[in-house]
Amino acid sequence: MEYKKEKIIFNIVVSVLIIILCFMITPFTFQNDTYYTIKIGETISNQGIDMIDNYSFHDNLSYTYPHWLFDYITYKVYQMGGYLGVYLMTCVFCSILGLSLYFLNYKMSNNNLISMLITVFSMFLIYAYITARAQIVTFTLFIFEVYFIERFLKNKKISNVIALFIISVLIANVHIAVWPFFFILFLPHLVAQLIAFLGDISVHKNLELDSYKKELVELEKENTQTEKIKNYKEKIAELEEKQKNNIKNREEKLKNPYKIIITRNKNVKWLCLIMIICFFSAFISPLGGKTTLTYLLKTMTGNTTHYISEHQPSVLINNVPLLVVFILSILLLTFKNSKIQLKDLFLLAGLLVLSFISVRQTSMLIILCSYIFTNLIGNSVNANSKKINEITYTLIKHPISLLYISIFVTGIGASVLGHNLPPKFVDETEYPVEATKYIKENLDVKNVRLFNEYKVGSYLLFNDIPVFIDSRADLYTPEFNKECTVFDDYTDAESGKVYFEDIFEKYNITHIILNKSNALYTYVNGANNGRYNLLYSDDNFAVFERLSRSNAVPS
Repeated sequence: MEYKKEKIIFNIVVSVLIIILCFMITPFTFQNDTYYTIKIGETISNQGIDMIDNYSFHDNLSYTYPHWLFDYITYKVYQMGGYLGVYLMTCVFCSILGLSLYFLNYKMSNNNLISMLITVFSMFLIYAYITARAQIVTFTLFIFEVYFIERFLKNKKISNVIALFIISVLIANVHIAVWPFFFILFLPHLVAQLIAFLGDISVHKNLELDSYKKELVELEKENTQTEKIKNYKEKIAELEEKQKNNIKNREEKLKNPYKIIITRNKNVKWLCLIMIICFFSAFISPLGGKTTLTYLLKTMTGNTTHYISEHQPSVLINNVPLLVVFILSILLLTFKNSKIQLKDLFLLAGLLVLSFISVRQTSMLIILCSYIFTNLIGNSVNANSKKINEITYTLIKHPISLLYISIFVTGIGASVLGHNLPPKFVDETEYPVEATKYIKENLDVKNVRLFNEYKVGSYLLFNDIPVFIDSRADLYTPEFNKECTVFDDYTDAESGKVYFEDIFEKYNITHIILNKSNALYTYVNGANNGRYNLLYSDDNFAVFERLSRSNAVPS
């Protein structure tokens, strides 16, 4: 095959550079979810999945372990390599994601250079989502889902169905909250095929022509109105000719559409059966099928999405990745030679809408639509596509070309790496490292009822300190634990909707730990006249002892 050797060399070089890029954009500093992920993995390793919360001081709370498999793997890595091990694990998962994205883009477009550029650009846009959380695995699984759906539509092989079922099982165990999204990725194909089917019916089915044919049959039975029969036959011939022309015109438009490509694929109907088969993967989990099927619904009907930043609607000017994708979509769709498959248009439009509804969906938009942008750019330069590949494979023979590509990719990575230096796994301005040491060394943590902020809860429970709340938000809502209002009480106290002392009294709080940037710190510290005793203070955090009201000095 022409340029076969050069193509292999190019793919190897790009793969190495993508791995380097992924290591550079992976942050050293962990997010709050990582801490409870490790701790929950430890619990699973030691005592299995007990469906009980073991980390807050609230009694009788049940916990669903929504990403138990990722938690378990993360803990095992932490057990072997500590913080460094978890960081390297994240780098590896990020590299797998980057390579999978390049693989998908190349397979869908057959253009190495454009695939490389889009992959590098996409990884740069989602670097904020690269962290030791279950999403970094499900991103890759969704990429392969798209790939195997496309493969099945081409060859209808059972191996692709098996692969899709395995992917569904993995998602249900790695990150239960996004499992329903597995089925959403089938919908663009089904809707596009339905529209193609309805379009065929509208052309091939002519109600007026059918009516004339029926009436002609009745007239020929009577055999009395010869003139009318003649007129009917002429009208039928006229309508049949018109229908024939309409069918011909439609076929020509489908072969060479202006912008939207509508294709018919007989294999699409089998996607419904695959969805039904994959539905039963919900039951291949230690959590049980009911938990898998209802988790997202409970989450969405709860109150947590109103407060957690990643669930908030996107403000376009503040969401730079979404803004970039939005502008790029408009530009590419307006290019003269740019054409898009109807199924891809539905996917792109649907994910754009979801990204405006929720910030967290921006990552899905960038990852799952990158191959669409690759194809759109490929279509725009279609006349020169072969020439671009030839130039790419010719340049790869020259070391200077490899140098330029390396500088380009590592330069993008370096722009992100600069924000991650100096390397530090725990940000002491965000998490109470020294305050935690003080609590463990000076307080009886088993009997302390500590009021803490949402963000730092995970770090505290990671250090075996029972918490008031942590970033497992759903745990503290009535949707998951009947009559539990911890999440609402916390947000009400922090926002000033209710008097914080009333919440402290309700939960019999004995101690408080607060970041000094939190408004509650100002109020609690300001009331430090006998009601609260300041036990510990550093540049970022303070620990208070709450005295009982009966013993407190009146303000």
